[in-house]
Amino acid sequence: MIAGPNGSGKSTLLDYLSKLASTKHFSLGFVQNPDALQKEIVETKRLYLGHLSVHTTDDEFSVSLNDTPSMPKSRLRYLT
Repeated sequence: MIAGPNGSGKSTLLDYLSKLASTKHFSLGFVQNPDALQKEIVETKRLYLGHLSVHTTDDEFSVSLNDTPSMPKSRLRYLT
């Protein structure tokens, strides 16, 4: 687990470890980077969850966004 306050370098460290893992051929296991998820949502107005093995419906996904005020809710679709 990598944790820390905003701006502390978590994403930079994760990028470094991901590149190292791919060149040294070892697995990081399950990786979820909230910054990358938010970037995808903001830039594409969608979020692909298939590679995260998430199974849900549009309604369930929309309800979960109600608790996340920083996420754009308009024109957002769940895609598998």
